Formats: sequence, structure tokens, C-alpha cells
Amino acid sequence: MALLPVGIRFIISFSRDQWYRAFIFMLTFLLYASFHLSRKPISIVKGELHKQCTAGDGPESPFSDPSSSTRHGPTHWLLNNETDCGWAPFDKNNYQQLLGALDYAFLC
Repeated sequence: MALLPVGIRFIISFSRDQWYRAFIFMLTFLLYASFHLSRKPISIVKGELHKQCTAGDGPESPFSDPSSSTRHGPTHWLLNNETDCGWAPFDKNNYQQLLGALDYAFLC
């Protein structure tokens, strides 16, 4: 009978109890790491996911003439009025439902 490869012999050498301990250790590590990654308060994150933007919230154009901005007010621009005010999919009309689902997921 041929000898088993070294890796297979190494895996077989662990008892069932040792496998459970290793599994619990890895599960605990992954859960703590995910907890650590989500330490930023959800209220701050939600404010960044959906911003209440209007046409006047954009930065001033660096190429505008200073004399024209004093005559007609400051020149503002947004790249895309519909989607430039938040992250997808929180920039749509159902953003309140999505933010509620996010709250529920963090609560669980």
C-alpha cells in the first residue's frame, strides 16, 4: 500500500475536538474583525450615503470669470444632478427604505 502524501497525513492527524477548536477560533476571529471594521457610527455613514444636494451645493468652477460671477451670482456645477448627491443605490427615490434595511442589518 502506498503512503499518503504529507499534507493528507497532517490533516488526518487532527482529532475532531481539534477541528472544532480551530473552527471556533476562526469564527471568533472573523466576527471580531467584522465588528472592528464596522466601528464607525451608522448615523455618520448614513449621512454620507445619501446627501441632500441642490444645484447650489457644488464647488465653484475654477474657470469662471470673477466679474461674471459677481454679476450673476456664483457659478456652481454638478456632474449629474440625479446621481452626484450620494452613493448608488442610495441616490434613488427609495433611499429611506434602503437606509432602514441597513439599520435593521446592523441591529441584527
